[in-house]
Amino acid sequence: MRKALSAVWLTAALVCSFPASAQRPPIRRALVAEVKSDRIDEFEAAVKQYNEVYAKVPGGRSRAMFQSLTGPHQYILVRDYEKWADLDPGPVSKALAANAELARINQRILNCVAGSTLLVEELLPELSSANQPADAPKFIRLARSRIRPDKAAEFETIVKSELFPAYRKAGSQTFTVRRVRFGGPTNDYYISTRIENWAEIGTDRLSKSMGAEAYRAMVAKLTAITVSREINLYRFREDLSYRAPAAGTTTTAAR
Repeated sequence: MRKALSAVWLTAALVCSFPASAQRPPIRRALVAEVKSDRIDEFEAAVKQYNEVYAKVPGGRSRAMFQSLTGPHQYILVRDYEKWADLDPGPVSKALAANAELARINQRILNCVAGSTLLVEELLPELSSANQPADAPKFIRLARSRIRPDKAAEFETIVKSELFPAYRKAGSQTFTVRRVRFGGPTNDYYISTRIENWAEIGTDRLSKSMGAEAYRAMVAKLTAITVSREINLYRFREDLSYRAPAAGTTTTAAR
């Protein structure tokens, strides 16, 4: 298990790219790592050192890291793909696995990690805004909803016809819906929205954009088909991320 986790960190998580366009790639592999509370400083120091060495690897991609502000001591790394075949290991992954110095630093990172979850998610474009801003978000609000398996179609209909339009009317810059395909229950949905500051978090935008009565009715419908739901806030960590010098790279948003 430890060996497999090490391979994941070297080839999947720390090769997290910044898409070259504002279009959202359809497939995402997301690694959520819970760092031991007494090893956070060591973890971040090791990641920074990893970045320095990684920058010397030919063909190395840009990567972004986000840190949870509300849940456990979590850090999330994502990798986007245009097609399923792109998930197969490439030359950069092989170069990382063969780099002894990176392997040593990677082991330091792993020693700080209490556990991790690797998910493969698929974008639902008909439920999501088409483009995303090119700059990095300050915060990402990430809501996970576990829907009754027999109510997935109903959930997607409500999101498409009510929730998504309400966010657009409220002026949200981004609204992204992804469904888990591998690594977790396939009736799990992740909805992410971009947030610029804490003041925005405290604003009841949906109720105002929909009207109180319509908002309550929508919430009641969603609650009836939802098994569980949790919301967390993540912030982009520029200091723990790496931007490749190649032209045309831009920053990705979390999920």
